[in-house]
Amino acid sequence: MLKKLAGILLAAGIFLSCGLEDTPHLDQPGEWRVTIRPDGVDLNLQGIPDFAGGHARNYAIFYRLYISDHLTLSVQTSPAVLSLINPALNADFSFFAPFTNPTVTVNTAGLGTVFTNRSFFELYVNTGAGIQNISTLLGTGFTGGTLQINFPQGHGDVPHLIMGGANLPLLRSTGVGTFSPLPVGRLFQNHPELNDNSSAGAASHINRDTATNAAAPTAAQRWVYISLYILVRGLDNNTFATIFSQPTHLGIFLLPEAN
Repeated sequence: MLKKLAGILLAAGIFLSCGLEDTPHLDQPGEWRVTIRPDGVDLNLQGIPDFAGGHARNYAIFYRLYISDHLTLSVQTSPAVLSLINPALNADFSFFAPFTNPTVTVNTAGLGTVFTNRSFFELYVNTGAGIQNISTLLGTGFTGGTLQINFPQGHGDVPHLIMGGANLPLLRSTGVGTFSPLPVGRLFQNHPELNDNSSAGAASHINRDTATNAAAPTAAQRWVYISLYILVRGLDNNTFATIFSQPTHLGIFLLPEAN
């Protein structure tokens, strides 16, 4: 009986091991491909068709916003500074630190859900011909190259993506059926409807992509910051399951004032 049980467990172990070994690997967008500036980030990305195995489908960029009563134009990622901006920012940065560490192998199964469960949502752009998830631009037709994500600090400035010579305004998530973001234009600008604690938070049906901050008591003292991560999303051609690379942090930036 024991021999039979041992045989069953051994067979199961071999099966599970083979399953793990057969899971396709997607290379993490290397930190050397990312140059963070005080007002944005420069990316030098590999083309999606160049990933080995043919499993890669697109790059995805996830963001979350944070209301704050602390103003700084150049964010240091120490726990003290992040907590001063917003305790939720420090908690999120610490949570994802093991995922972004290229020297550590982590389980990235369901990573898209992990991000959305922490109120991170995917970045959109206005191409002029329509509004698209940025992953559409960085999909199987993306052959690689440089792009910039900019958060200029002039009043009324519009954060934007520069790609292929085009200047494309960045937009917040549509809400994907779970929330209806305000202001309606969805621009990444500090606005009274965005930095309103009563409309923000993980349970909000308005600005679920924005973390509240009880330390920011009045509108005149509220600013909003953004934190972003990039990863490669793909498909296991055997199981048809969505797979992910480890993410890379793209920086934390202050949003410009709306007016």
